[in-house]
Amino acid sequence: MFLLGLSCYWHGMKVPLRSSLIEDLASRKLRNPQFSMRAYARYLGINPTSLSLYLRGKRDLDGTSIERIRGRLSTQTGLAFEVNQAASSDYVELESDNLRVMSDWYFFAILSLMETNDYVDDHRWIAGRLGLSLPIAQRALETLEKCGAVVFKRGRRVPAQLRFRTTDGIRDLAVQRSHLQALDLARRALEDEPVARRHFSAITLAIDPKLLPEAARRITRFRRSLAKYLEKGNQTEVYRMSVQLFPLSNQSPKGGLPC
Repeated sequence: MFLLGLSCYWHGMKVPLRSSLIEDLASRKLRNPQFSMRAYARYLGINPTSLSLYLRGKRDLDGTSIERIRGRLSTQTGLAFEVNQAASSDYVELESDNLRVMSDWYFFAILSLMETNDYVDDHRWIAGRLGLSLPIAQRALETLEKCGAVVFKRGRRVPAQLRFRTTDGIRDLAVQRSHLQALDLARRALEDEPVARRHFSAITLAIDPKLLPEAARRITRFRRSLAKYLEKGNQTEVYRMSVQLFPLSNQSPKGGLPC
């Protein structure tokens, strides 16, 4: 999926969408001091967390949200829009503070559990499904609320419909912690889960290290494509997919045999 960059024209002058929305929101607040971000998001027809992050420059809007804004503002204000395809994706990069807080595996497991058909918005039910203690499940829910990863809809917590990603190509202790936990979870699944409920495979090959950047990009595309496929149908369980690509050989010596 690609994100779309959106700008609008006002009196023949091109105005960035973010600036236009910030000014529009400020104008509405002047007329009505009680007018909130949530009310503005409802007016535009998009998720309030997505809108807040966008206005703060923390993320871009996806194509669906842009089309809703286009329909609303074109009708109400007469603004004309130019939509250009951008290279970014519909995944939001976690800020460093939130990344450190949400590095434990169960945060994203809870978000995925909220998308299952039989989800019960209760920390005791969540603890039972994921094998967590009651205090950890309760604190995790509170943390997800503070980080804006969940919102309340009709009196129950639901995911904020944001797809998070971590930093790419940067050594980060929080990311390392998350991957180490994933390896431990995989080991436990290999030992405890029946073959019908898991799939492990590996391949060993000789490669040209110069091809690694493109290999990383292909793995990312594959992961996201498979995720979209698996999220269809009757969602009843939460899975974690990990893909590892790492060297078995030491770096080739430059000139001569190793000592």
